[in-house]
Amino acid sequence: MPIYEYTCPFCGSFSVLRAIQDRSLPARCPGCDAKAGRAIGAPNLNLMSMALRAAFSRNEKSCHEPGIAAAIIVDRAAIMAHPPRPA
Repeated sequence: MPIYEYTCPFCGSFSVLRAIQDRSLPARCPGCDAKAGRAIGAPNLNLMSMALRAAFSRNEKSCHEPGIAAAIIVDRAAIMAHPPRPA
């Protein structure tokens, strides 16, 4: 489960470990029990190891850009030696 940041109007910000489907729901402040809205911030990528950061980057890229399964190799010399005949 991921950790989300919330901001209490009275106590300030705090972190909560919760399920992804509950990320948009308000959280209860641990200090005063008031409802707190989610604070959107940048992910803390500096604390990740280089391998984990590369895995996150690869995963994000694979969601948007399909990889090339195979390349077609064209023999240009063979094409020029036997050009197609006009019909």
